[in-house]
Amino acid sequence: MGRNLYFGVAISPYRVDLCNALHDRFGFGIFHMRLPYDSDCFDLDDISRRCHFENNILPSRRIGGRFLIKGLKRILRENDPEIVIVPEFSFLTLQVISLRRRLKMGFRIVVSCDDCMKMIEGGDYSKFHKLMRKVVPPRVDNLILVNDKVTSWYQSHFGKGVFFPIIYDEAIFRERIEAALPRASRIRKEMGLEGKKVVVFVGRLIELKRVPLLMEAFSKVRTDEELVVIGDGESREALENQSPSHCTFVGSKGGEELYAWYNIADILVLPSRIEAFGAVVSEALAAGCPAIVSEAAGATCMIRDGENGSVFSDGKDLEERLSFWLGKVERRDILSVRDNLTGYRFNDEIERLFSAI
Repeated sequence: MGRNLYFGVAISPYRVDLCNALHDRFGFGIFHMRLPYDSDCFDLDDISRRCHFENNILPSRRIGGRFLIKGLKRILRENDPEIVIVPEFSFLTLQVISLRRRLKMGFRIVVSCDDCMKMIEGGDYSKFHKLMRKVVPPRVDNLILVNDKVTSWYQSHFGKGVFFPIIYDEAIFRERIEAALPRASRIRKEMGLEGKKVVVFVGRLIELKRVPLLMEAFSKVRTDEELVVIGDGESREALENQSPSHCTFVGSKGGEELYAWYNIADILVLPSRIEAFGAVVSEALAAGCPAIVSEAAGATCMIRDGENGSVFSDGKDLEERLSFWLGKVERRDILSVRDNLTGYRFNDEIERLFSAI
């Protein structure tokens, strides 16, 4: 056999450690359909520095909102893989399924899928995705799933599915968090946040994220704490116009500056109406910051209630969870690296994943 293949949609910060491990340990060639769009708010230079692999961009032709990959037959034949990991339920996945049959190749097809339970229960992003959930699983060998309940659902319906949440190599992550401490201290001082507990939101500023719900709940339970909104998007101007004085918008952050904010944050809140996963939850927990997460997010699987965060159902519940955690976390006069709260070891999980697929 030749070189295994990983096909993704777009390289992103929360997939770099996984791709590095697949490349370094298991000989995967790494391919993506595109670079992140500008709206993804990712620091591409920082991502490139972290990659141990050449990020090959697949030539494609756009058909509507989908990508038809060109030269896929050649890539499969040249690499003669044992395993091909494909993204979600895309045209690319259908192409690989079709080519395996046409070329009479014996490689295993594994789908990487970020479904959350709300998507399965009827909150899909698209009709295409919903249709492909029925079409694809019977025709592939396994699925990599980021939520434990979703994994159980796929196992019960299709007899397939491996749980592998979005997590980071904790040793590398700790180095990056530690390197960002001086910047974190400067930001906290410049913004007058010293001596205050800080709640943060990180993400795109769109209706789906329900930032107004967070602002309202926070306003009802705060004393002298501050809310910092990190991100940009179509709703930013409207949100800033309605925000109270104890809420600050700092724009989109990436790389070391985002890591600095994870050092500053005492609590992270992800209030999304629906969220496939929510990688910011894993990042915050890895930085030692507890997280309060909407029950509609896939990242609920990372939460051990009362230990490293809470899951909430509605605005009133969010108020109660915020009040609890604002009382639980202690003020920090000096910033330092905190213990990882994820409860996972990256090396153990990657070995388990590869054994399963």
